[in-house]
Amino acid sequence: MMDLTISLLSSGRINTIERCLASLMPFKDRLDTEIVVVDTDRRHHKDVRKIVKRYADRIIPFEWRDDFSAARNAGLDVSTGEWFLYVDDDEWFIDGKPIMDFIQSDGSNEHQWANCRIRNYTTGADQNEHRYACRPHSVCRHL
Repeated sequence: MMDLTISLLSSGRINTIERCLASLMPFKDRLDTEIVVVDTDRRHHKDVRKIVKRYADRIIPFEWRDDFSAARNAGLDVSTGEWFLYVDDDEWFIDGKPIMDFIQSDGSNEHQWANCRIRNYTTGADQNEHRYACRPHSVCRHL
């Protein structure tokens, strides 16, 4: 069994999907990780598909029907990882090390789920400058 399945919900965002996928590569470098892309792109954007094919282990076509749960479950249904994490194509990791550390820790076997904090940032003119897009807050994502 793999350590981690990362399921990416792709809606054809050409401006962010490569950054998202590239930010997942440290997980593949450090853990036995598969990347499953659930493709909901109704526009069938060829450039997005080319990018996805370079990074994804599996691509699951999914006909969008205004149901995020169904789309997320399509990725979960084919998951082979002991841990499952979902992301959207307009999200990316600045530092996934805390998640990787947790999965590799002895204590991870004692848990059936975990949360990770997602922060909404915006990028300034300098691509390395990050600041909160709005008043500081975070949401939790189950792992």
